[in-house]
Amino acid sequence: MKISSLITIYFTVLISFFIISCGQTTLKDDGLDSKSIEEASGTSTGGSSDDNSTGDSGDDNSTGDSGDDNSTGDSGDDNSSFTVSSFSPADGATGVNKTGTTITITFSDDVSLKNTDDSSTTSWTTTVTSEDSCSGSYGWKLVHISRDNFTNCHPENGSVSGKTITLSLKGTLASSGNYIIKVLKTSLDGSASTQSISGVQLSSEDNSSFTAGN
Repeated sequence: MKISSLITIYFTVLISFFIISCGQTTLKDDGLDSKSIEEASGTSTGGSSDDNSTGDSGDDNSTGDSGDDNSTGDSGDDNSSFTVSSFSPADGATGVNKTGTTITITFSDDVSLKNTDDSSTTSWTTTVTSEDSCSGSYGWKLVHISRDNFTNCHPENGSVSGKTITLSLKGTLASSGNYIIKVLKTSLDGSASTQSISGVQLSSEDNSSFTAGN
């Protein structure tokens, strides 16, 4: 065989090997590209799952926030406090007239002296003109006026109108007597209670004092 023929065969084999090698490299690169596309697709699916997680949705629509916005606590605060706003004579007043004295008690809302039979007392008249037992003769009353720590109470006629209870004291106050006015939540005999017109009971007993003149 001629040397030129051997050289031709050698180069032919070498070129064929080079072509085969290049084809394998191209296929390998194509496989990586395909795998990269699949991985990218998988990552996108995972991100979609995160974006639509029920955890995020739960936070946005949590019943906790809704509960706070619509809590009955706030509404309850608007209607749950019924108190005495003022007394006349003012607390600590001195030189109050001994006869013909009028006491007014004003509340934070329209007042009702509610009886256990669901009726309301709007006015009353006391026939006696002298002090008597607070727990006996005056046990049904919701306002007591006393100068001896409520062993005995001073008699009065009374009426209820709107936010005000008006008391007209009977008889004569003791000279320089120190009197205390007490507004009760519930009468001593349990037959009545001090409420707002909407049925909210007085938050707590309230007191005021005055001193009669000489």
